Amino acid sequence: MVSSVVRDRMRQMLEDRLADEVKLVLFSQKELPIYIPGRECPQCPAARKVLEELVGLSPKLQLEFHDAYSEGDLARERGVERIPTIEIQGRNKGRMRFLGAPAGHELSALLDAIADASSGSTGIHEDTRRWLGELSSPLHIRVFSTPTCPYCPQMARLAWQLAVESPQVTAEVVDATAFPDLAQRYMVYGVPKTIINDQLSLEGAVAEADLVAQLRALLTPPPEGHEESSEQE
Repeated sequence: MVSSVVRDRMRQMLEDRLADEVKLVLFSQKELPIYIPGRECPQCPAARKVLEELVGLSPKLQLEFHDAYSEGDLARERGVERIPTIEIQGRNKGRMRFLGAPAGHELSALLDAIADASSGSTGIHEDTRRWLGELSSPLHIRVFSTPTCPYCPQMARLAWQLAVESPQVTAEVVDATAFPDLAQRYMVYGVPKTIINDQLSLEGAVAEADLVAQLRALLTPPPEGHEESSEQE
């Protein structure tokens, strides 16, 4: 996965920053003895290998594996639509996922997310935290990234931080190179690209205050009578 020097740095980082245990849940597929059309998943072995090496770096990390085909009911219950999907389960209130096999900058972002989930707290502004505490509508944030994108970890971590703080938030980071069909569907021509509730699209890295302002505008209903007056005009 990484060099011994980087592995030692990761081990030290996990030792310093992990407060409580974190479970990494991998939805993937078992190795198949024969080729089955439609069941190709070139990223699945890589995702499992990365996570196995990662949990070997800290006693506070656990790995749980689920076959998305034989355990389809569980996958659907968790909202898992594609494999490999990694769920981060710690003290986070919302759902935190990564789709693909994390590498490069994606892996560093995942490590930060694991640390945040371990503590159950983040460095977001108090205004953002208060707003999240009052949030009553579901918020689905999907950030497209690539392993070589240096700006993607900022958006990935911000999305995951919101999920740490609120049970209303589901934050997914998607490796665009692993799921080109998703990238095509959402017209991802550059990363990071963020899709919110399949309604709002944001290009590039966005500051926390700007993102929250966009989220507020998206989730705030128009004033009563606004639509009626617009129609009359």
